Parts: sequence; structure tokens; C-alpha cells
Amino acid sequence: MDKETLQIVIMVAGFAITIITFLLKFPSRDEMNRRLDDMNQRITDTNKRFDDMNKRFDDMNKRFDDINQRLIDLSADMRNIYHILIQGKLGESEKDD
Repeated sequence: MDKETLQIVIMVAGFAITIITFLLKFPSRDEMNRRLDDMNQRITDTNKRFDDMNKRFDDMNKRFDDINQRLIDLSADMRNIYHILIQGKLGESEKDD
């Protein structure tokens, strides 16, 4: 075997060893499927947590809407009470005259 042929054989053998080493390090199809299943499960769990959080925010918004409506009603009641008190004071001052 001449020198050039030996160099080609060594290069091909080195390339083959590199490919085999890469394939041995690369996870199997079952391992990749397991990893993808785990990732999908984590994504599903995260989505469920976000859905739960959105539901809590919706409930909180409903409560704030209720509180806001109660404050609006209270403000209207306070205005009515104020007008009643003012009319009462005006009536008293007319009686004093």
C-alpha cells in the first residue's frame, strides 16, 4: 500500500470514527420521544396554571366591578342625604326668620 492510499484510508477511518461517535452520543428515538413528552407535559401544566390564574383574575375583576357599583350607589345615596340635610337646614333658617 503506497503512502497516499494509506493517508486516504486513515482519513476515511477517522471520518467513520467521528460519525460513529456522534451517533453514539445522539439520543435514541425513544429517548427523544420521552424528552418531547416531558416537555409537552410541562407546557400543558404551565398552560393549566395560566388558565387558573386567568380565572382568578376574572373573579377578582368581577369583585372590583361589584365594589365599584356599590361605591357609585353609595355616592348617590350620600348626595341624596346631603340634599336632604341642606333642605332641612334651609327649612330651619326660614323658620327662624
